Amino acid sequence: MGTGDLQIFNRARLTKKTCLLDIGPGASVRVQGLREAGYDAHGLDVGSEDSLAAVSRMMIGDKWPNDIPKMFDLIVLRHALERLPIQTLAIVNKHINLKGCCVACVLLLGWAWRTYGTHWAQLNPPFHRLIHSSTSFSLLARESGFRIGRVVFDSNEGQIWSSDALQQNVPLTNMPTPTRSQRARMRRIAEALNLRQQGDSAQFYLYAQ
Repeated sequence: MGTGDLQIFNRARLTKKTCLLDIGPGASVRVQGLREAGYDAHGLDVGSEDSLAAVSRMMIGDKWPNDIPKMFDLIVLRHALERLPIQTLAIVNKHINLKGCCVACVLLLGWAWRTYGTHWAQLNPPFHRLIHSSTSFSLLARESGFRIGRVVFDSNEGQIWSSDALQQNVPLTNMPTPTRSQRARMRRIAEALNLRQQGDSAQFYLYAQ
């Protein structure tokens, strides 16, 4: 697990007694590591077109696989809501136990979108079907039956150097690696944007109303 994973789990108070569902690209790898460490972890991977289509159909019909539980103490949506049907969050709400938590890690329209427009690297069409502003996602969360307990903006320097490359018509595969000083400067900008709630990604900690 990376530092970001540990921070999410600490904030959401993950324990060995927690029944966890991880939804997002790479979920199968993360879940395997958690299970080996003794956690009750389950995953739905949306890292490929086939897996995304399967999970989308599942969400639309609210028909969960037989090999995972139907109720969870913690559901983590890791940049999955940009790819899944808009009703996903309301469906997830039905599968959270009392006093459970849903952590929605989402991309957000903010400084990067205003600065780079269609060169913002996180747009990633057509894989990302819907990207919210902080206000619109907050409204969606409440309409889906959640109250927002905490919001943590967590964007990093990648939003700057990758978008700079696209703005200069440099494919991401040919993008030069920033120097240490360039990366440090971009990181300071990203941290300042997070403090102003203008980063391009955030974690919303959601609880049933």
